[in-house]
Formats: sequence, C-alpha cells, structure tokens
Amino acid sequence: MNSTAKGDRPHIAVFGRRNVGKSSLINKLTNQNLALVSSQPGTTTDPVYKAMELLPIGPVMMIDTAGIDDQGELGEMRIKKAKEIMRKTDLALLVISAVQGAGEFEAELIREFEERDIPFITVLNKIELLDSESKEQAAVSAEFNQFFEKYKLEFIKASAEAEINIDLIREKTAEKMPEDHSRDTIMGDLIDAGEVAVLVTPIDSAAPKGRLILPQVQTIRDILDHNATALVTKKAEVSSEISKLKKKPKIVVTDSQAFETVSKEAAVC
Repeated sequence: MNSTAKGDRPHIAVFGRRNVGKSSLINKLTNQNLALVSSQPGTTTDPVYKAMELLPIGPVMMIDTAGIDDQGELGEMRIKKAKEIMRKTDLALLVISAVQGAGEFEAELIREFEERDIPFITVLNKIELLDSESKEQAAVSAEFNQFFEKYKLEFIKASAEAEINIDLIREKTAEKMPEDHSRDTIMGDLIDAGEVAVLVTPIDSAAPKGRLILPQVQTIRDILDHNATALVTKKAEVSSEISKLKKKPKIVVTDSQAFETVSKEAAVC
C-alpha cells in the first residue's frame, strides 16, 4: 500500500467550517488517528496529507483542510490554501455540523465543487447532539431543510463521535469515486471472468519471512476482483501445476529472469 505513488492515489479532501468534526471524521473513516482533534475551533491550519488505505477503495490520499470560515489575516491564508487543494481533489466530503446549520460558507464550497466538476458527498455530522425538542434545534432543522432543498442535496446523517453511519460514508465514497481511478487494473484487461492466470512467483529474499511482496499480493487481488482464478506456483512446479488444470490458463506471468524456462515449460503443457 505505501509503495503506491502519491499521484496514483485518488485524493479525498474534507471541507467544511471550523469545529464541524472534519478531523474526527477522517480518523473514524480510516480507523487511525491521522488528524489532530480538539474542541478548539481552528485546530487544523495547513492542509494535512496522509497516504493510507481506505476500504473498499484501496490506497488513497486523505486531506484534512482548515475551516472555510476561518478569520483574520492568517485565517484568510488558510482558506486560500484549502481552496487550492480543490485543484488536486478527486472526491470531496462536505461536512456540516447538525447543530450549527448551513449557509453561505457551505454554498460557496458547493459552487466551487460544481465549477471544478468535483464529485462530493454531504455529511451531516454530530447528529448525536440533536435535541428534537429544542426551539433552537427546530430553527436549525428548518434552515437545513431549506438549504438541502435549494441545492438539491442528498446527505448522510452521521456521527464521528458515536460512530454512526461511518461504513455508509465509506460505501458512498467508493460509489462516487471518479471512474478514472476505478479503471486502474493490473490484470483486468488481460483476463476474463472464469479464466485462469498462472503466476510464477519467485520467493523474494527481501520479503518478510512467510509473506509475499506487495506487487504479488496486488496482482492476486486484482485477478480475484475480476472473477478469475489465480494459480500461484514456483518455477520448478510450473508444468506440473498447469497439467492439473482442466483447461489451459489464459496467461502465465513470470519475471524476466525465469521467462525463458517458464515459456518452455508452459508450452509443453
């Protein structure tokens, strides 16, 4: 995972006002304490990048941004940096506090997303704090209804604190991810469902004992994701293993050092 180049990872950036729970949400989505969390507004200053794995997508670059409502001269600089992140954002999470309401700050972000053609998911965070009997909350809820109706937004009610609908956000993130990233494949354009790919796998001395190296694991996973079968073997067992198959494999994959030997062995079968 960590060997995946930064530029090859889909960039998921989290936007919203200060203290709406952006950093907490990132931590819950990734099951790691990647972002600094505090009840003090404005904890996140410069954008924070973290390369990590986000299931069910895989390797991603998560970006935590400063609050879009930051104040003062430094605040303006932070807002500018947050907006600059949009140039490299593949998918945005717009986080709104369920107890603060929504207005021009969120509308400005939506306009930016639409102008830049950035797909986004709206998350109504902190729903654990809702008090349906409160007059103040009733006013906020009415404001939300008008806002979501005006911008025709679908949204996910969630709570990073209480871990409500975190899995749903992950699922929607995978669904919304632009196709350019979902089309990346190692073997998917070489095999079809039901076919067999033989992987002649050298035991790399640099790999930890008892484990395969990352490219080997990624190739196996990619084959399985395309509903095909991966037969993993060593060079000495190629012909023996292929002969056991009911039908010939679609492809045999090996490294350059063993290519000549494997090619002859596979041709005999």
